[in-house]
Amino acid sequence: MDELVLLAKYNDGNTDAFRYFYEKYYSALVNFGMQYVADDETVKDICQNLFVTIWERSYQFKTISAFKTFLYTSIRNRCLDYLKSSEHQKLRPLTDQERLKSDAYFQEKMMQEEVFLQLESLVKKLPNATRNVIELGLDGHKNEEIAQLLNISINTVKTHRKRGLVFLRKYMVGNYARVVKFIILAFTITLKLF
Repeated sequence: MDELVLLAKYNDGNTDAFRYFYEKYYSALVNFGMQYVADDETVKDICQNLFVTIWERSYQFKTISAFKTFLYTSIRNRCLDYLKSSEHQKLRPLTDQERLKSDAYFQEKMMQEEVFLQLESLVKKLPNATRNVIELGLDGHKNEEIAQLLNISINTVKTHRKRGLVFLRKYMVGNYARVVKFIILAFTITLKLF
C-alpha cells in the first residue's frame, strides 16, 4: 500500500497504519539515535517514548517527508536533551557535544539512515536465495562461510552476490536522488524550526 495512503489513515487514527510506520522506522531511529547516545537501551526508550507521544497527541502530517523529518529531528532533540543532563555531560568533551548539535552531523546521520532504509527495502525484493547471500554478506560473512551456512558452492555464492549487487546498484541510483531530495527538504524544515 502507498505510504501516503497509510499516512492519511494514521491521521484518521488507524492503529494498523500507525503500527506500519512504527515497524518501518523504529530500528532506523534507534540506529540514528545511537549516533548520539551510546547506550542502546536508552535510545530504544527514547524512540519508544517518541512513538507513544506521537500516538497520544495525535500529531498530523501532510507528507511522508514531514513525518520523517519530525521523527529524526525529535530523536536528535531527545538524545541531545538526554546528554544535557549533568551526569551525561561529564562523559563527553565539549567539542564532541558541539559536533553532535551541528546541523551537518544531523544531516549526515539522517542521510545514512535513509540510505540504509532504502537498501533494506531493496534487499527484501531480491529472490530468496540471492537475498540470503546478500544479507549474510552484509552481516560480514565471507563467501566461504556463506557457502557453508547455505550448503551451496562458492561459485553459486559469487553468482548470487553478483546478481544481488547489480540489482541493488541499479535501484539505489534511482532511489538515491529521492533520498537526497528528502535530506534537502528536511534541512530546510529544520532551519525553520530553530
